Amino acid sequence: MELKQNYRLHFRILILIISILYASNSFAQIKKIGIPVVINYEKNKYNAGTQSWCIAQQSNGILYFANNQGVLQFDGSFWNLYSMPNGSVVRSVAVDSLDRVYVGASDEFGELKPNEYGILSYHSLSKQLPEKTLNFDEVWKIHPTKEGIYFQSYSALFLYKNEQIHTLLKNVEIDFSYYVNDTLFVRNIKNNTLFAFKGTQYIEKHLDSWDKNQKIWSMLLFNKNKYVLAGENGLFFLENEKVSKWNIPFSDTLIKHRIFSSTQIDKDKYVYGTVLNGVYVINKNGEILQHINRQKALQNNTVLTVFLDFSKKLWLGLDNGISAIDISSPFTLFNEGVNLKGTGYAACIFNNRLYLGTNQGVQYADWQPQPSKFKMLDQLKGQVWSLQVFDGKLYCGHNEGIFVIDQNNTVVKVSKENGSWNMVKVPGNENIMLSGTYTGILILKKDKNGNWAFSHKLKGFDLSSRTIEFDKDNSIWISHGYKGIYHIKTDADYTKIVSTKFYDSTKGLPVNFANTLFYLKKELAVSTLDGIYRFDTKKDRFLKSKKHNDLFKNIHAFVPQEDKDGNIWFLNAGKVYKLMKQKNGEYLLDDKFLNQFQNTLVNGFDYLYLYSPENIFIGVENGFLHYNNKNAKLKHNFPTFIRKVIFTNAFDSLEFDLSLLKPEQDKKYMFDYKSNSFKFLFSAPFYNGNSKIKYQIYLENYDKEWSEWTENNQKEYTNLEAGTYIFRVKAQNIYGVISQESMFKFTITPPWYQSMVAIAMYLIFAVIFIFVVAGYIVKRMEKEKIRLREKQKEELLQKEKAFQAQSLIAEREIIKLKNEKLNSEIERKNIEFDLKKKELASVAFQITHKNEILSDVKESLIAISEKVNSEAQKHLRKLIKSIEGETKIDEDWEQFKKHFEQVHGDFFKRLKENYPDLTPKDLKLCAYLRINLTTKEIAPLMNISVRGVEISRYRLRKKLNLDLSNNLIDFMMNI
Repeated sequence: MELKQNYRLHFRILILIISILYASNSFAQIKKIGIPVVINYEKNKYNAGTQSWCIAQQSNGILYFANNQGVLQFDGSFWNLYSMPNGSVVRSVAVDSLDRVYVGASDEFGELKPNEYGILSYHSLSKQLPEKTLNFDEVWKIHPTKEGIYFQSYSALFLYKNEQIHTLLKNVEIDFSYYVNDTLFVRNIKNNTLFAFKGTQYIEKHLDSWDKNQKIWSMLLFNKNKYVLAGENGLFFLENEKVSKWNIPFSDTLIKHRIFSSTQIDKDKYVYGTVLNGVYVINKNGEILQHINRQKALQNNTVLTVFLDFSKKLWLGLDNGISAIDISSPFTLFNEGVNLKGTGYAACIFNNRLYLGTNQGVQYADWQPQPSKFKMLDQLKGQVWSLQVFDGKLYCGHNEGIFVIDQNNTVVKVSKENGSWNMVKVPGNENIMLSGTYTGILILKKDKNGNWAFSHKLKGFDLSSRTIEFDKDNSIWISHGYKGIYHIKTDADYTKIVSTKFYDSTKGLPVNFANTLFYLKKELAVSTLDGIYRFDTKKDRFLKSKKHNDLFKNIHAFVPQEDKDGNIWFLNAGKVYKLMKQKNGEYLLDDKFLNQFQNTLVNGFDYLYLYSPENIFIGVENGFLHYNNKNAKLKHNFPTFIRKVIFTNAFDSLEFDLSLLKPEQDKKYMFDYKSNSFKFLFSAPFYNGNSKIKYQIYLENYDKEWSEWTENNQKEYTNLEAGTYIFRVKAQNIYGVISQESMFKFTITPPWYQSMVAIAMYLIFAVIFIFVVAGYIVKRMEKEKIRLREKQKEELLQKEKAFQAQSLIAEREIIKLKNEKLNSEIERKNIEFDLKKKELASVAFQITHKNEILSDVKESLIAISEKVNSEAQKHLRKLIKSIEGETKIDEDWEQFKKHFEQVHGDFFKRLKENYPDLTPKDLKLCAYLRINLTTKEIAPLMNISVRGVEISRYRLRKKLNLDLSNNLIDFMMNI
């Protein structure tokens, strides 16, 4: 029920929006100036037949085309083709007030009906006819009316009302039928009469003054009882059965190009499609407001049908393709369709002519009554930079210099200096004008005849001067595109430069490039990449201007201009901005009104010419845009559709089209768990720059937030969990308008093992299981009691065994602790032993060192005593004896032995036991070897020479019975 209410609310909102669109979107004036924007849809884009014979539109904006291969449906994004069961060409299509789609084909007519899923399929109505009536030829026209639905072929007329078919005319010769002024008119060629039907009743009018061999291709309302007929001989009025020629030049145009289709825009404007030369829009005065043909961007000149949609866009079914013309747009184009060649750089209306400057030269056309074909001024071929009017003459800044164009289009060269950007008059001085060029500034002065003539070039400044502005003292400000800003002061006659100052990033500007000077509301400012700056004369530098930045929203504004209504226009990076002045004096920024053409502007050389609010010219890559600010349409809301919802499971797939579901068909959408993968396709029937429509999506109960805006119009979800979801989508058009939201609510049911039946079964099985388990538990408890008693006995026995085992473990632990203590003691002893070894080595070293020193001193004294007198020798001998006393070997040995035995214990005892022949001297040598002393270290300890030590070692080796392969020290270490 909730889903059904949501869809009904959605449908009411849609109808309300469409009603508002009808009420508020009054048809804008059709512009005579320029060529409307044409969008061409080629066959390879819509993938159907080349020819489309009729067009209709539902209230939701979706379009239908009667095509050679069936009925084409278009929603702005997707084309769908619905073929006829008999495969015939579809000649007519119509939509009634209830959005039902009717189709006419060869010997067939019926309705395209959506099924419960919104998918269209064809349902024949002609099958209700008697068999003898079934051959009625092709149905060329369908007219939904208050009286029912009329189907007209060349030989019959049927009325479908209250689900019944009424045959109104049969076996007659009909050319076409026309529903005008709530009346259906049908012409009988054979009798040259006109039937006027209201329901099943009719009156017959004779057309005596109409050539019966001439078809009536079109019938439109001129006023209350007066109609405009279009035939092969031109245009005629029908009033009270009287036919008269409408004598206007356009009538001859239709004769020449052969009318085939028509429609009425409003009470004052008509559209005629021709076989040979495209489509014409005329008014009641017979004036051609627009003519669009192949030369003016239409892809084919044969217009089979014309249709005006709800947004006042004109759709054409062509002999090859489909086209849409935005005839009510405030934008039109000047391009090669009106013989204008090149990229737009300058424009000026002068002497009732429109002059346009492009990269190929100056081209012109009459401004009144309206510009038509442009002509080239042969003397001004090449790059044009500016077109300006001074003193009743048009001046052209050209790649080859400055030229003047008089009222007779005579061109005279003013200066030979190449590359003139523009011209600027000196304020307050009517006789001097400056021209900025590629290489400096030219001075122009009026001659005696009042003509501007080249005077001289301002010396001392030779840089490009594209933008020139004057300060209050008439000094010159110049902005260079890549360097910065220059401030030049000259003498009163601008004959020479008095001073030049240069301002760049060191003088307040954010960067040296892209700085543009401009005057707005009598204030000088500089537009930069970091906003707008003003010049502070006291600080002699540029400062950021809060007032200007608040106005321009910190946008880099290039050449701001104010129109007559107080709106401010400016350019930036290939885009046009408009600050619209409000009644309270504030400004509202509109930066999206030109989005449809944004990529066509000449970036870097953007050009805007504000002639009047109705005539604004914008340079583009292939010419100029013309914009009528007074003709700008309001931007209305538009719907978004979920066109297709496709889901698949392992065995099947199903497709929805929610755009065609009616409220009474709403239902709750339930999908089983196997169908948990969905693909959504969505669109918005907004046909201006539709490729730039952006979408935002959100799957409630899955996504955390709305997605980013993207041009992708489809989204896929896979393996969704069981639950209820709402898929939401909304669109944003190129003007920033956001559509109302469309949504699809659906539920994925849980798998069978999570269903209510399954849960109930789970509960039943659970109860049974509980009873079974409870009985089993009782029996188990009895057995458990018996088992526990036995277990207690067993446990007591096990405890006794465990106690005994624990006692054994405790004893083992005590032994382990004792061993650990013993190991600790051994480790301590080892440490003490190591310390004593170190002490022993130290003692040996000290004794050795002392004896070496005393020995050296003794030798020195003996040498000295031989060289001195006897008295001195006496004293030296005493000193030598004293030293000999200090080197007593026995005392040193005893001291060493004491420390050695503390470390090595019964070493000497083991030696004597094993080798009783060892002398005390041998024992000493063994001890010194045991502590790993070298031969050189042992010699002083034993008071013998190194050689003596080596001999002693040799003798010792013999006493120990050691051969040369055994190391003597290692042997001592192992005793």
